[in-house]
Parts: sequence; C-alpha cells; structure tokens
Amino acid sequence: SAFTPYTHFASTAYCTPSTTEAWTCGTNCEANPDFAPVASGGDGEIDTEPTLAPLDANLFPGVPSNVEVHAGFYESFTKSAVSVLSAAQKSIAAGNTTRVTVVGHGLGGAIASIAAVYLQLHIHGVKIQAFTFGQPRVGNEAFANYVDAKLDITRINNKKDPSPILPGLFLGYTSFSGEVHIGENNIWYACPGQDNLSTMCSTGDVPTLFDGDVNDHGGPYNGIEMGC
Repeated sequence: SAFTPYTHFASTAYCTPSTTEAWTCGTNCEANPDFAPVASGGDGEIDTEPTLAPLDANLFPGVPSNVEVHAGFYESFTKSAVSVLSAAQKSIAAGNTTRVTVVGHGLGGAIASIAAVYLQLHIHGVKIQAFTFGQPRVGNEAFANYVDAKLDITRINNKKDPSPILPGLFLGYTSFSGEVHIGENNIWYACPGQDNLSTMCSTGDVPTLFDGDVNDHGGPYNGIEMGC
C-alpha cells in the first residue's frame, strides 16, 4: 500500500497533458488530491531499437564513460530533460522540499530511471528517488552498477510481465537492483541484486518471452491497472 500513491502517479502519465495540468484526470488524480501540478507535456513517441549509447557528458557530468543506456530511451529523455529539470527546480523553490520522486510505467519507467540519474547530478540538497512499474532494462552493467551505487530506485514488476526481461542480457543489458516482484500468488517479493534468478523474481520467473504474459504488464499493482 505504501507504493499506491506512486502507482497512481505513474498511471496518470497515460492521461492527456491538459487534464494532468489541471489535475482533472479522474481516478488517478483523485487518488492524490493534494498534488499541485507545475508542468505537463510530452509527444508520446519513443524509439525501441535496442542499441546502447553513451551518456552526453554535458547532461551527465562526471558519469563514467563506460556507462551506456538504450539509445531510444535516451533520445526520448533528452527531448524534455531541460524542461523537467526546470519544473523540478520550480517545485523545489516553491516549497520546503526535501525529496524529489520520479515515477513511470513501462517505457516511461525506463525514461524515469535515466531522469533520476540526471536530476541527482543537477539538483543538490534533496533526496532523489524513483519508483518504476513494469520497466524494461535500461542500460549495460556499468549503468546498473552506477545506479546501485548512487540512487534509490525501486522496480515493481507484475507476475509474468515480459517487459522486465527486455532487452535481453545477450544484447549487453543488465537490470539494476531494487526489484519488488508481484508473484502469481499476489505476494510481493523483495529481489536483491541485479537480475535475480529466483523464480520469485522476474528474470527467474520469466526466463524467455514465451514464458511471459503481456496481459500482466498493465497490472494490477495492488488493484491498480495502468491507464487513464
């Protein structure tokens, strides 16, 4: 239940920017009634070609050069990076903020992970954390190690959802730590480490795409289905 507010926030991303900016998006907005929007937008486009690419040193100063992420996810992130940072800084300045939380579902979760790394590099004096749902792998082992060392990200995956095992390990991708896996019995399991091979965790429970069920991607996450 502690994840429920973040689940609704991630689901809100499926609503039109005009309704999220006015916070009139229905159930998801009503679940967090005290939230005050600052900005909303996006073009809904993303490239899923699983090529790995390095991070721009201007956007990600100090990140080791061997850290690589999914080129399509990265390109989508860079379109709004400056705007997201500006909105976050505006929110921080408006209140006595001690924590910034980034959320996302599916491909949005992948972008949220990159955004969390970016925001931590450019915002100081506050804690950056992230909660993602049904997130695919984002980068190589160096990226996973960097995230594990620098950030607090929780990856929540539902049952046989195949998204968390994509792109494949054979393509050079590695999941960072922090997985919480909802089992077939609806019990939530903590899965320590990167790509935990226990059958209670996504990598072990869904060893191939043939073992997955795309119907599990949208949830439910504690009774919440993703969508607007």
